[in-house]
Amino acid sequence: MTPQGLAITAVGLAELHHHSPTPFTCYLLELFHQRLGAATAAQAAALVWALPRLLLQQTNSQAPFSAAAGQSGGDAASAGAGAGWLRQYCWHLQDFADHMLSGLERLHPTELVDVAVGYADLAYFPGVAWMDEHERNINRHLDQLTTAQIGIVKQAYLRLEKAEQQQHWLLHPEQLQALQQQQRRARVGAGVVVEARERGWHVRSSSHLAVSAAAAAAATAADRLGLDSKTVGPA
Repeated sequence: MTPQGLAITAVGLAELHHHSPTPFTCYLLELFHQRLGAATAAQAAALVWALPRLLLQQTNSQAPFSAAAGQSGGDAASAGAGAGWLRQYCWHLQDFADHMLSGLERLHPTELVDVAVGYADLAYFPGVAWMDEHERNINRHLDQLTTAQIGIVKQAYLRLEKAEQQQHWLLHPEQLQALQQQQRRARVGAGVVVEARERGWHVRSSSHLAVSAAAAAAATAADRLGLDSKTVGPA
């Protein structure tokens, strides 16, 4: 099966809310990983969006991983499965992120939204370089996103900030160090420049996103009322 076929299968099952057995979903993930070199950034993004919906079989797919990270929600069994799954497949998730890194600028705005939500739902932080590139490309397309989509991205970023902190103790130290080294190699290979930070990653354009969301809301209202968006826009 080609990467496109695997991505289509995963997305189709996710949209149908199909309760796939976890081994089957992991098999799809592993097959896609084996064919990653032939996959496009859009196909990898689609798979990342679909994975948490297939794995957790619920709308709020963050719950078991939040429980694994010591937050409320989920029972002990689901918490253990979440933590164990993330430790086993963090390498695959990082490989997907690295593969997408140089191709984020070619993703459709909706695909940018979906892939951020996918990683947030999986509670996996894909690296500072990936986040910076994603935020830069989201900001390029804000005029093409709805108010709801901008809000979804903001929430995904906040959850990914927490995921970065959680990974420092959820993953084994050796894993975390190896993943960070891999992220640096991918950053250098893609020619991505990362600004120095005193602390972990955090969204730099919260106010910009808020203004854009307000502008999008004004434009929607104006369109419905048949008015010029400037007459109902934010002051």
